[in-house]
Amino acid sequence: MNNEFKPVNDGEIISVNYQEIGCYLNLKSNGFDDVQIKSEQLAEVIKRKLNIEDRKGQTLFKEGISCEVFKSGATGLQNMLIKSQINIRILSLGARVYK
Repeated sequence: MNNEFKPVNDGEIISVNYQEIGCYLNLKSNGFDDVQIKSEQLAEVIKRKLNIEDRKGQTLFKEGISCEVFKSGATGLQNMLIKSQINIRILSLGARVYK
């Protein structure tokens, strides 16, 4: 088997172990060891899990969250926002992919 990852297409089903991954992403197992989820839904779940919100209700991926930064040459902390953008691409390496 080569070590080249290949993109998983939207609509393809991914099966992940509940104890190893599913429980951390708050996926429902319905008592089974593995959880099946469409690739595009898995990407959305991961994005939601990473979406941090500050006390003002601002989110990392939308408005940005408040922070203070020590800027080079500045005198003291500078009030700023941290905003993040993420692109999740589901890849497989010799995995079983069910349609």
